[in-house]
Amino acid sequence: METAQLALNEAQLEIIQLFGTGVSDDDMKELKKLLLAFKFRRVTQLADKISREKGWTDEFIDAIPDGHLRTPYLSKIKSMK
Repeated sequence: METAQLALNEAQLEIIQLFGTGVSDDDMKELKKLLLAFKFRRVTQLADKISREKGWTDEFIDAIPDGHLRTPYLSKIKSMK
């Protein structure tokens, strides 16, 4: 049976070393909250950056669920003429 080898990145190794002595359940819950908050901030920053680069406004983003942005099929365009 083969064992998959995973390479840990520097951040993962740092966390393992930091908490290698064991962590209580309460500390683990708090740590998870901190890591999720960090990840949420990073994803939000990336989304904001992309939004700025594409020139999307709040109004445009708010309108997305109400409409569709697909290109109409050629047959539909011809039938509309």
